[in-house]
Amino acid sequence: MALISCPECTHQVSDFASSCPSCGCPIRDSSKPSASSTAVVVSDFDMSFGKMVSFMVKAAIAVIPAVIILFLILFALGMVFGVWGSMLGVGNT
Repeated sequence: MALISCPECTHQVSDFASSCPSCGCPIRDSSKPSASSTAVVVSDFDMSFGKMVSFMVKAAIAVIPAVIILFLILFALGMVFGVWGSMLGVGNT
């Protein structure tokens, strides 16, 4: 947020203000989107059923290595903390 000068009365006004609180002069055009209200446009695309199935199969195949890596990391953490936990007497009593 920054302060800008009003074009009419030169008072300091927030750049988010739609009008000057002193004189009522419009600061920014309300039809222009501000930084906090950017428009999101979702475009429609035309894809045949066969291409959609192919896309979904490729996406499923791409997930497999990530799942394997995640499993190995969790397994290693379980082994490390499981062994260290039992050595420290944490967990199983």
